[in-house]
Amino acid sequence: MKIVCPNCEAWYEVPEASVGRGRTVRCISCQTVWTAT
Repeated sequence: MKIVCPNCEAWYEVPEASVGRGRTVRCISCQTVWTAT
């Protein structure tokens, strides 16, 4: 699945199983923390 940083719009391809129902993630580019779903 593709997750996108809400601050800088950097995107990351991650396995859907690693996100599940929601997971806190940090953007490597801008350090913003958000819940990916």
